This record gives sequence, structure tokens and C-alpha cells, in this order.
Amino acid sequence: YYTEQKIVVDMLKNIKPNNNTTFLDPCCGCGNFILEAIAKGVKVENIYGFDTDPVAIEITKQRIYHKTGEFPQNIVCADFLDVAQLLDKKFDLIYTNPPWGKKIPKIDKEKLSSLYKTGKSTDSCSLFIFASMQLLTKGGSLGFLLPESVLNIATFQSLRELFLSLSIQEIKNYG
Repeated sequence: YYTEQKIVVDMLKNIKPNNNTTFLDPCCGCGNFILEAIAKGVKVENIYGFDTDPVAIEITKQRIYHKTGEFPQNIVCADFLDVAQLLDKKFDLIYTNPPWGKKIPKIDKEKLSSLYKTGKSTDSCSLFIFASMQLLTKGGSLGFLLPESVLNIATFQSLRELFLSLSIQEIKNYG
């Protein structure tokens, strides 16, 4: 499900990138978060995005090209959860709307949970957050659109504990 533009704009309203700021969207879809990051001043060469849908990846690349005249090199058709541990880069800004409740085979979920140290929080959105945290620079900013159930369902206990160990700027209900 693609994120409405007004939500993307609101989520990125406080970012203040400089010439070296790196941005990652682990589940970029058609590139709404990426295009807003570019509009806020992140350079195309510092933008990274992943998605498993090759059509969405091509749409993202074309949208970036039409907006900037630059062809992005770091927008890749791949499952972020499979490649995150292979990335040798850290990111200043990581923003996305991850898949919620994505069906992942139990054996794969257990492997990913162990790899990203998610504890009891093994829902797909939790896996994306824990994987992203390993790639966030010290002092970096993370913004995820999440289901309300993250705040009160036992499955997300480890995720809530992670959040409470961090500096939370805002929790907002988009309805």
C-alpha cells in the first residue's frame, strides 16, 4: 500500500539535510519518501531504496529522473531484509512504510529474527525496523509508518522496548 503524499510530507517535515546526508527507504514502492527527501535537499547520489516489486522500482527511478534529470544508481530491486546485513553503509535518515503482517515462512522469520535480534517482535514491520536500526548513523533519524497495534499487542513488546530506549520525537495517529 502506497503512502499518501500528505503523510510523507508530514513525516519528513523536520529533516534538514546537508550535502552529505544519506537517505534510505527500505521499502520504497513508487518512491514517495525518496522524492520528498530529494525535494528537501538530499542529493540523488545519496538516496538508497529497495523494493521487491520490479515495476515499483522502475517507477521510482523514472520519477527521480523526471524530477532531477539524474538517473539514480542506488534504487535496487531486492528484499531489504535479505540484503541489509550485506550493506557496508550507514544512513542518516531512514524513512518508510514497511509491509505490515507480510507472510514470511516461519523458518525465514526465525532466521531474520535471530539475525536482527528482534526478540519476540517478529512481525514484518518489526523486522524492517530492527534491520534499519543496524544501518542508522549515530544521531540519525528513523521514521516508520506503523499499525496502531504496535502500541498494545504482545507481539510488539520487544519493539516497544527498543522505542523506549531511544529518543522519540513524535508519535502521530494518521487515522
